[in-house]
Amino acid sequence: MDRRHFLGAMAAMATPSIAKAQTASSGRMRKIGWITGQRRASLEPYLAEVRSGLADLGFVEGKTIAIEYRFGDDDLSKVPALAADLVAQDVELIVAQGAAVAILATAQLPVPLVYVTSGDPVVSGLAESLSKPKGAMTGITFMAAEMNGKRLEILRDIKPAMKRLAVIGNPEHPGAEIEFSYARDKASSLGLEMAYYTTRSLPELQAAFKTIADRPVDAMSVFADGFAVQYREQIIAFGMAQKVPVVSGWAVFAQSGALCTYGPKLSSSYRRLSAFVAKILAGAKPADIPVERPTTFELVLNLRSAKQLGLAMPTEVVARADDVID
Repeated sequence: MDRRHFLGAMAAMATPSIAKAQTASSGRMRKIGWITGQRRASLEPYLAEVRSGLADLGFVEGKTIAIEYRFGDDDLSKVPALAADLVAQDVELIVAQGAAVAILATAQLPVPLVYVTSGDPVVSGLAESLSKPKGAMTGITFMAAEMNGKRLEILRDIKPAMKRLAVIGNPEHPGAEIEFSYARDKASSLGLEMAYYTTRSLPELQAAFKTIADRPVDAMSVFADGFAVQYREQIIAFGMAQKVPVVSGWAVFAQSGALCTYGPKLSSSYRRLSAFVAKILAGAKPADIPVERPTTFELVLNLRSAKQLGLAMPTEVVARADDVID
């Protein structure tokens, strides 16, 4: 990213944008920005949650609040220019999602930044601690590393004879080492032999597939992040071809064919973003608003995949599920 050009593009706009945010009143239309490196279609359900949450707080899109949307269409190199354009539109704050967060966190934006990220905010340098956000930014993380151990417990309930486990994770995802620690410790307590495959690129993922095929495992656990979501269909297809169940953290994996997912209910986290936006528009400083971790979790089972794998889903596991794909 050409950070120098990005900062230059916004320098002349900084003072009026800050002044507008500080003098904003509830009697006029408020304006905020939304920016992501992803495509709109992949996020529309979550955007609907943000809009609904804002409406509940009195910010109705098109009536009391205007939202300027910017999408990178899977090209992160577009993010700086998109952010500069939002600042030029005199938005009062910017909501950033996914990989765009890391780019904007060091860009010295002239307006507050509210973020939603899957990484650990402390490891990634976004905050000193959850209670101490850095700079003029705060937000929500999906990171719930302890869920990696709980998923292995569920997997053992479904497949008691499991002995060998493959874990796939992106080592560049902030907090991946913490996730690995939870998975390793739980695997050890369950008596599982665990092999960890670090995959930060498609070639590394394909190499992991080859090794796993040569050294068969009984199950695969995938650390949830943007990379894993991008290649989830390939990961799940490989698992099904190997007759190996795949588990992960976000419902989109189960919806795409993974045996089960257990982790944050992303729709609830996105809805919580509205509270951050409302507080800042009311005059609160981002540094005074603690970063939030997930508080709502969901277990999603894919019985179609279980049937294809020849696995009988225990009734007690089904009874605990929040959603069942049949």
